[in-house]
Amino acid sequence: SVLFSCPRIGVGVVACSFLLFFVTACTVIFDLYDTDKNGVISSKELLDMIRIMVGEYEDEDMLQEVVYRTLVEATGSSEADISYHNFRDVMSTFDVGQNLVVGFRS
Repeated sequence: SVLFSCPRIGVGVVACSFLLFFVTACTVIFDLYDTDKNGVISSKELLDMIRIMVGEYEDEDMLQEVVYRTLVEATGSSEADISYHNFRDVMSTFDVGQNLVVGFRS
């Protein structure tokens, strides 16, 4: 199946390049999270990846809450695994400037 079609000339080429970059980035990131390579991201895989990103974090309840909210946002359920389609949909609405907060410890 065709994910998208690109025009051969004009402004659409830039849009096509961005779309290709986006799809490739989503695939690479999804594959990093899907550690057992079964085609979905489980709550355990998501929690493990969050632990890697935040390092030693003392509040396990907070991490579980992040996993819960992420699953609900991506799938509509806290019990469902995240498919690539769900992951790509969430990533397409993600605004790094609005959503990514980096805390520095002093």
